[in-house]
Amino acid sequence: MAKSLSGMGLIVFPYLYYYARDLATRSTSRNAVKMGLRIMSLCAEPRSINIAMMLGRHEEFGDYAATMIINVGASRNIRVNEKLFRLVERLHGWGRIITLKKIAGFIEKRHKDWIFFKGYQNNISVMETALYASAYGNLDARLEPAKISRKTYDAATDLIKGLLERDIEYYKPVLTTFGNYIRHSCSMDNTVMNYYVLHEMLDFLKNKHKADSKENIAKLTKILSNKKVKTEIIKTAAMSNAHIGRWYADKLARIYKVNLFNVYWNLLQSNKADENIWYYVMESANQKDTNKILDLADQVIIYGYIATGPTNKIFAHGPEYFQHNILGYIIQGLGALPNAARNDISWKLIMTALNNPIINIRNGAINAIEKWGKDKIPSGIKIELKKQIKKETDSEIIDRLKNLQKQDS
Repeated sequence: MAKSLSGMGLIVFPYLYYYARDLATRSTSRNAVKMGLRIMSLCAEPRSINIAMMLGRHEEFGDYAATMIINVGASRNIRVNEKLFRLVERLHGWGRIITLKKIAGFIEKRHKDWIFFKGYQNNISVMETALYASAYGNLDARLEPAKISRKTYDAATDLIKGLLERDIEYYKPVLTTFGNYIRHSCSMDNTVMNYYVLHEMLDFLKNKHKADSKENIAKLTKILSNKKVKTEIIKTAAMSNAHIGRWYADKLARIYKVNLFNVYWNLLQSNKADENIWYYVMESANQKDTNKILDLADQVIIYGYIATGPTNKIFAHGPEYFQHNILGYIIQGLGALPNAARNDISWKLIMTALNNPIINIRNGAINAIEKWGKDKIPSGIKIELKKQIKKETDSEIIDRLKNLQKQDS
C-alpha cells in the first residue's frame, strides 16, 4: 500500500501528512501506527523526525521509525546519524536487532565503540547482531594489536560466539580474526565461556579450514588441553551463583566428560527450591542417584498446589510457577533413570504431573513412562491413567494416554 501511495502523485500537504500523523500518534492499533509511520516516511517532512524518535522507543516500531528518519534525511539532505544512533541505543529486543542492521551503515566512527562493546547486546540472542556488530564495530582490527584489554577480549568472545552460532560463513576476515583471538587467548585468564568458544572455534576450523589452519588448530589443541579446565575451572563455574557461568560449565563438562552431579547436589542442599539447580541435577544424574533424588523431590514438591487439573496452558513462566518448573525438570530427567520406575515416589510424581495445568509437563510425564516401557506401569496406575483420559483437555495427550492403555504385540 505504501508503495502504491508513492506512485499516485497525491498532494502531500495538508491532508495526507496530517492524516498519517494522526494515524501514527492517535490510533489504538499497532498496525495503524506502522502504516502511519510508513506514509509519513513517504511525506519526508522534517517535523516527523521527533515523532519517529518518540514512537521508535517501542520495540515493534523501531524499524519503521528508522526508515522514516533515513528517508527524511535523504530527501531533505539532513544529517540524521546522531538521531539514528540515539534511536537504536534505546531499544533492547527485536527492535534493536532489526534497527541496528538497518542503520549500521549510518553509524559514525565515534559510535563504533558502542556497537562493539554494547550495541550487539540484546534481550534475544547475540547471534542476531553478531555479524553486523563485528563488521561495523571493526572486530578484526581490534584484535590486531600485540596486547588488548580484557574488555575488548570479552566483547570479542561474545561476538565470535554469535558468529559461530549462525553467520560465520558470511564474515570474510574469519581466519585472521580467529588467529588473533587465539593468540590473545594464550596470555588471557580464560573463563568457561572462553574455553567453550575456543572449543567451538576448533571444531569449525577442523571441519571448514583444516588445510589452511594447521598452526591455529595446534595452538587451540594445546590451550584446550589445560588440565585446570577439568579439575578447577569447570567445577568452580558450576558452583558459582552466576547462571550463565553454570550454563557454560555444563556445556564444557559434557565436552570434557566431567560429571558435575555431586557439585549440583551439594548446591541443591542449601537451596532446595532453586529450579535451575534442579535442572542440572537431573541432567547429570546416574542410576545410583535415583533414590536420593526422589526422596528429596518428595519433600520439596507441594503436590496439591501444582496438581490442580489439566488446562491448555503450554508453558510455565514467572516466579509463581517455580514449583511447576521443578516438577517439570524432575519428570524430564526421570525417563533416563530406569530404576525410577520401581520407586513409588516416581509414580506419585508422574500422576501429579499428569494433573498439572501445563501441557509440556503432562507430555513430559508420558515421555518418562514411554522411556521406561508400558510393562513397568503398576496395575493401580493403569487404572488412574484410564481415569485421566476423561480429565485431559488436550487432544494429543488424550491420544498418548490411550496409547499407554494398549498392549504391545
